[in-house]
Amino acid sequence: MTVINIFSGISYSKQSTFREKIQIYGLAIIFLFLLYDSPSGLVIYWIFNNLFSFAKNIVKSCKNPGKILHILISVFSLSLSLLFWILKPDTKFSKKILLTLVAVFVCALPFFLKFSEKLKNRFIKETDTKEYFPLFLLSCLGLAVLLGLTLPLNVISSYVAEFSFIGNTESPFSYVKTSGLLFLGLCVAWPLLLYKMFDKNAKIFMTKAMFTLFVSAVLNAFVFKFKYRDLNVLFEITIDRGILQKTYPILSLLSFISFFAVAILLTFKFKKIKSESLYTCIILVIALAAISTKNAIKTKKQFEYTKQNIAKQEADNLNDDIEPIFHLSKTNKNVVVFFLDRACSAFFPIFQEEMPELAKKFNGFTYFPNTISFSDATLYGSPAMLGGYDYTPENISNRKDIPLQKKYDESALIMPLNFLENGFSVTVSGLPSTEFRGKNDFKGFENYPEIKTYGIFKKFIRRYQQEKNVTIEFDKICRKQISNFSILQVIFSGIRSSFHGITKNNDFEDVEAFINDFSALYFLCNLTDFSSNEKEFIFIGNDSPHYSVWLDTENYDEVSTKKINKSNISSLLNSTDDKTIMNYQAFVATLKQIGLFLDFLKANKCFNNTRIVITSDHGYRQNIKFAADKKQKFYNSTMLNFNPLLMVKDFYSDSAEIKVDNKFMTNADTILLASDEIISELKNPFLNKSLKQDKSNGVNVFYSYNKADDNSLIPIEKRYTLPLKDGYKIKNGFFDISGWEKIEH
Repeated sequence: MTVINIFSGISYSKQSTFREKIQIYGLAIIFLFLLYDSPSGLVIYWIFNNLFSFAKNIVKSCKNPGKILHILISVFSLSLSLLFWILKPDTKFSKKILLTLVAVFVCALPFFLKFSEKLKNRFIKETDTKEYFPLFLLSCLGLAVLLGLTLPLNVISSYVAEFSFIGNTESPFSYVKTSGLLFLGLCVAWPLLLYKMFDKNAKIFMTKAMFTLFVSAVLNAFVFKFKYRDLNVLFEITIDRGILQKTYPILSLLSFISFFAVAILLTFKFKKIKSESLYTCIILVIALAAISTKNAIKTKKQFEYTKQNIAKQEADNLNDDIEPIFHLSKTNKNVVVFFLDRACSAFFPIFQEEMPELAKKFNGFTYFPNTISFSDATLYGSPAMLGGYDYTPENISNRKDIPLQKKYDESALIMPLNFLENGFSVTVSGLPSTEFRGKNDFKGFENYPEIKTYGIFKKFIRRYQQEKNVTIEFDKICRKQISNFSILQVIFSGIRSSFHGITKNNDFEDVEAFINDFSALYFLCNLTDFSSNEKEFIFIGNDSPHYSVWLDTENYDEVSTKKINKSNISSLLNSTDDKTIMNYQAFVATLKQIGLFLDFLKANKCFNNTRIVITSDHGYRQNIKFAADKKQKFYNSTMLNFNPLLMVKDFYSDSAEIKVDNKFMTNADTILLASDEIISELKNPFLNKSLKQDKSNGVNVFYSYNKADDNSLIPIEKRYTLPLKDGYKIKNGFFDISGWEKIEH
């Protein structure tokens, strides 16, 4: 530190007197003794301060300090970018590209400044700026309203319940207030400050630029927009790359053209169209304000309704006892069907090996590893799981005159109606969540009041958080991400996917969604009693296995905000892939809660007279080893998508082990397993026909519509068929790879 101080003094005091030099060097010696025993933090600060001063003095003493400073900063930026490519290979590609572009921009900054100066001198000749200020101000205000109010309210008004009572924030208007103030500062306050600082020509240029940005932002948000899938409070969105390749390049081109068309028009015809530009701006601002007001009113009404429900739920759920909704009989037969979204069958043998004591709870079950789902996603895979072979993707699409939504509702009713018709009391809780219906949406059951329906998704999240002391503050993430999502919608469509990749929050990926579902499963025993004197059919849907989360692997019932990986999990999975390990942990946590439910039945002498089916709508690609002689990549990336969990525990099954049955099954066999020998003939009341198996000649499975859907821009509620473009004909079951023949249309 002292050496640096002395060299800095030499550089700084070249023209100083001897007395001044003595003072500089003397102070360096004094500070050596004063700071010798000082804390390291203070010393480090002093060293860097001296290094900065030393470098500054050297640069200032040169003939062209500005040029030298630019060279130094450019070298630093390029070096930093290069180091990231070499030393940080695991860093996201988008972040490395962004850092590289910033470094290139820093290097080329003088050229950009010269070019902008030439443009300004070439195209900006006006001198009077007073008549342009209203257009500048309205453009700034319009951009602030669009980003801070309209776009956030568009999202929130569609998912009011999702954005209410998150973390420590009750009202969704809190997020609107934050985004409104943020963009008021970014789009109005700061631009106005800069506007006042610059000369007349710059003010003209800023007016044109701001109006162009405003019009372009409106077009991108409402015309050249993407179709995003369901949003959660963390804004983990999916921009379909298959669709991007077919449809959105056109939108990207139009977005690009529109921006430059407005910019060129303002450059050459601004004097003639400035009045029209002002009127356009006024109309757009009024329209945006009207849309915001409409959505704000809608949000307020729905929030009041949600608030009343939440208050009632908390009053109920924070009591010592949770009111049971599943009523089993100790004397009559019960049938319980668990639907577990994205439960991957290949995890079950690993679960048995890792946790043999927990796996013993499933003694008496028969496990069907050779099971096929008809798709890799819920929309395609769940109807057959619910309603049998009449609702495979092909059979659904063959009924071209019936809306998809109606066919989905039919499939959800097949099992309950068959059991109801055969003397069972029927309870349904939690449906597969698709674009048609949410987990708590039972509109398809409205004409059947005798079927009891309960929505327990998210109902017990606060009680679970209190009991497990979960304090993840999703509201803080939501507050930040809702502003990022507004920006994403108005930027050039070609870079939206990259922007989302850079700005998305990875710390709590899927955690919020997992807790919403898992909290209901966690209190399953509290929700169940044995008061019924009737035969009972109960359908329980839960999405817990669908999410990639880290869990406390000691108990598998508490989420973690950091990576927790048992040493033996990687070896059992034969994988070090984080997502695969997280998926497995969610799978184990789900089965643990079902295992506790099985113990609860045994303790209350209701296990033997209860048939239990565990099923899933589809599997998921994982990174686990299959067998040395198999095509590993095809197994991981393709086959596992179509391999759902399927298990059954029959009445009075007293086996001391878990049986394995390798016969060829599909998840459309769920209803057959559930009704075996207790319903003589299964019927489809909507088609007026008997339900039959249909797999003697193999089955056809298809990728979901996200792969390449030419009808992707048609609203889901107006569709009649499922696009069946890519898939496989499977002749001999899951494990025979040679029997997977590709289907291409």
